[in-house]
Amino acid sequence: TATCFTINASHVVLNCAGYTINYSSDGTNGYGVTTIGNVSNVTIKNCLIVEGTSGFNDFAIYFENVSNSSVYNTTIITLGSDGRGISLFNSFNLTLANSSIRTGNGMGVKIDTSNNITVGSTTMNISGGSYYGVYVLGSKYANITSNNITTLQPDAYGIFYQSIVNSSVIEHNIITTN
Repeated sequence: TATCFTINASHVVLNCAGYTINYSSDGTNGYGVTTIGNVSNVTIKNCLIVEGTSGFNDFAIYFENVSNSSVYNTTIITLGSDGRGISLFNSFNLTLANSSIRTGNGMGVKIDTSNNITVGSTTMNISGGSYYGVYVLGSKYANITSNNITTLQPDAYGIFYQSIVNSSVIEHNIITTN
């Protein structure tokens, strides 16, 4: 199917308990988990989120207008072109921690017009060219700390900041490029 879980309420915990979310399994564009409307206090944990069939522009997790939420102990695998492990838009006070993201030809984490975002203790393997482990655009107070990011193409970046980056912290990351 295209999208597996749509969260449209606040105070929701999606605990996969180690089970797999297999999204976009028929090649249709979609999301593993997405939100609708202004929601807060959403937690996604203990999941394996896998793009079943290589598609285009598919996201494992897409948060828009989300606040005070977290993703942790989650493994994400994307296969398609221009996909995202996690994409945040117009959101704030979010934490991604103790997780793993592997992309076929896309970004690990995209932070767009979102503030007070923490990405920490996460392993990312980015296989496609011209993509990023973490891409920050028009956002403030991003804390990117203690991650292990590997890019497998010479034109890919571990962490890339574009425009507003006030008071952001980037420290203790291990970035390997090939």
